[in-house]
Amino acid sequence: MSLVAIGLIGNDNEPLYFKDFTPREVNPSTTPTDSSSDATNLLSTSSLSNSTKFQFILHSALDSIESNGARWRSSSTGPSSEVASHSRAAVPLGFLGFLLPIDSYRIYAYHGLGVLVMGIVSESSLPSGGLSPSMSSQHVYERLLHGLFYRTYRLYLTALCNPFHHIPMDSIHEPEKDEISNFVSGHVEIEGGVWRPKFQRGLDCIVGEFNRTLTQL
Repeated sequence: MSLVAIGLIGNDNEPLYFKDFTPREVNPSTTPTDSSSDATNLLSTSSLSNSTKFQFILHSALDSIESNGARWRSSSTGPSSEVASHSRAAVPLGFLGFLLPIDSYRIYAYHGLGVLVMGIVSESSLPSGGLSPSMSSQHVYERLLHGLFYRTYRLYLTALCNPFHHIPMDSIHEPEKDEISNFVSGHVEIEGGVWRPKFQRGLDCIVGEFNRTLTQL
């Protein structure tokens, strides 16, 4: 079992960020570079078909969140949901847990202030005993997922407060680039000549650590 995609959804169900973590298909003659494949950073370059499929799965799960809002509200002991958006007013803040299965994937979610963190998990390597993990395995797994979603949420809030999220370097004169690079080095990094917020690298580290931990369970 591994996390294959993660998405951030805004208050009005608008996509804020999406990335799939399936293995990249390396073909230099046909595969675009990171800098040219997706100017919006909404898609990774692993596979456009995977990205489209996983985005469809996440948006299908949004219907489940809204339809099950009353159940979560009645069973929640967490913070009040009155501060949530109108579209998810009945959903409490915090870890929502398992939403629903679609194909060979399981969808989980974490509801934070202003953003919904959603993850797609592959069932291809579930523990022995069928499609449903044992209670102990499931409990440990959901605790790990809770931690992953919380760290992703905190990472998103940090990126949201980053004043250097997007820097149009093409419009900056050459003598000033080194000075600007030194000034913003704590907020962004240069990868392949492209300026990227540290959110992306941080998310890669969080998901990579999560998937490595799963292999040891």
